[in-house]
Amino acid sequence: MNNNMENKQTDWDLYYSTRKKHLTLPRRVTLSNILSYMKKYVGVIESAVELGGGDSCFMKYILDKNQNLKYYIVDNNKVAINKISSEYSNNNNIVPVYADILSTQLSFNADFVLSVGLIEHFNIENTAKCIKYHFDSVKKGGKILITFPTPTLLYKIIRYSAEILNIWMFPDERPLLKDEVFNEIYKYGNILDYKTTYLIGLTQIIVIAQKN
Repeated sequence: MNNNMENKQTDWDLYYSTRKKHLTLPRRVTLSNILSYMKKYVGVIESAVELGGGDSCFMKYILDKNQNLKYYIVDNNKVAINKISSEYSNNNNIVPVYADILSTQLSFNADFVLSVGLIEHFNIENTAKCIKYHFDSVKKGGKILITFPTPTLLYKIIRYSAEILNIWMFPDERPLLKDEVFNEIYKYGNILDYKTTYLIGLTQIIVIAQKN
């Protein structure tokens, strides 16, 4: 990893202003894993919260499987929240929430909480707070799903190459070891399942857990 990039922050305004929401191969793989785990472990739900969802790539596919679902998207980036608010202004089941989860206490008591590529953008202390917030947002017995990158050799090669080519957009991304994340999860719940996905290149772990 390029040490010169470690203290820089991701430009989320630029990211959400330029990002396309079509399903690339990595997104298709991630979506398939999310839907598979939801079908196996979550079942029928009435409310869901996506933390750091921005203008979510996955929401509409989750809603297709749960058509009466109340879906909250929480993000602290105004560009992303404005995009989702504009796109779904006539859909009362979709609720964009502009908030910083590290400094704002919200009460959802949802059936299901997920995040895709969120917890790795913090230092160790704030990653732990972020994981706790997933459990604070879900009801007792509810499910949480988290995906995060992990520093395999494949991840390191791809990221280093992207940094050299100056096309890496996430200088504050901190690929996480499984134990760091799982040890925090075990403070609040039980892990139901997890897998490591190499197919998308920038190796990801997806984990689903249940709140105690």
